[in-house]
Amino acid sequence: MSFNAEPIPRPRHDAWFANRLRDPDTRFFMAIAPRGNAVGQIRFDREGAHAILSISVAPEFRGLGLAPKIARAGAFGVLDTGWASRVLAWVVEGNEASARTFRRSGFALSKKTDHQGRPSLLFELTTEGLHPATAAAIKRPFIS
Repeated sequence: MSFNAEPIPRPRHDAWFANRLRDPDTRFFMAIAPRGNAVGQIRFDREGAHAILSISVAPEFRGLGLAPKIARAGAFGVLDTGWASRVLAWVVEGNEASARTFRRSGFALSKKTDHQGRPSLLFELTTEGLHPATAAAIKRPFIS
């Protein structure tokens, strides 16, 4: 569930997307099924030392348990490369599917607050302070 549920005109979205692709503080990744189908996408917008995660899964792949794997793989990808030192994810309060995705991905609930005018949950993932074996266990299993 997006924070903005209003339809976005195509020209406005195209301009936003072009700007995101040029922005060195934005990273996009695609999750692709073995037969080449697009399963979903994940985006990271870096703000200082942290990155804000945004994820979507194609409707035909929802409910299969793929979102936590995609989120975990992407998040540890940006953490392992040093591109960000922590990853944050905003979830609209009441969106249990998204909250479950981040919990299953190893994120911890950081706080409950308003975000973009809506009651929200902020989840956080970092490897700081984790025993190396724990950090390695959280990273598994990636999509197989």
